[in-house]
Amino acid sequence: MPRLIAPSLLFIAALALASSLVSALLPSASTAAASARGFPNLDINSACRDVAKLELNRASNYSACVSDENAARAQLEKEWASYPADMREQCMGMATPPALPSYLALQACLSTAKDAERLAKSGLNQQLPGTPGIR
Repeated sequence: MPRLIAPSLLFIAALALASSLVSALLPSASTAAASARGFPNLDINSACRDVAKLELNRASNYSACVSDENAARAQLEKEWASYPADMREQCMGMATPPALPSYLALQACLSTAKDAERLAKSGLNQQLPGTPGIR
């Protein structure tokens, strides 16, 4: 049976997405430098503690959060080189301050960006009636 993502992790991803709007508009030099150096070392313990403190969702569990973040990190380390540097740099804004540090958010961003790139290259976006094509 597939493992469900803990609600607290969805909260982390939602916060990361919201704060990334600011990050995307004002990319920091440290984000670009971290991306250029190689695989990022994110402070997931701090992020998971912050989520657990908020207690917006009683199901939040610090140890489950850290475990899920570590699993995402392990998977990303294997795939890191397969993502173009500009894609990695852009997605780092979703996973570094002012966003909550999260490998899950970084993984989601990279996966979505790769899917969007694949869709744009395939031309499928132009075949769907009533939808604007990606240019």
